[in-house]
Amino acid sequence: MVLDETVFEKFYKEVLNEYGHSFPILPGIRVPSSSKQLKRMKDKFGIRVSKKLMKEMIAAEEAGKNPKEIGIRWAVEFTQFVRKLGIRGVHFFIMNDVESAILVKKRLSF
Repeated sequence: MVLDETVFEKFYKEVLNEYGHSFPILPGIRVPSSSKQLKRMKDKFGIRVSKKLMKEMIAAEEAGKNPKEIGIRWAVEFTQFVRKLGIRGVHFFIMNDVESAILVKKRLSF
């Protein structure tokens, strides 16, 4: 599961340098819904979380805004980012949050 663009880009470039385009790479992402969720994923599974994403999520929560909107925007931006790298798709971990995944797909409009 990927929640940090720089980590994924480094991994992807290392794979390309080592193996070329001999097999597909499909990054897995989850649409984050809170800073608590991000922290749990980091602590429990060792997933690197973008500092920018964490800061934006905390700021939204402290301002009384819906942090899920930050997560949806991040998922859209991350998907656009990996497509620019040449990745043709992503795997969304839905995890009982179908609504957010649908919103991401609608905003991507492809």
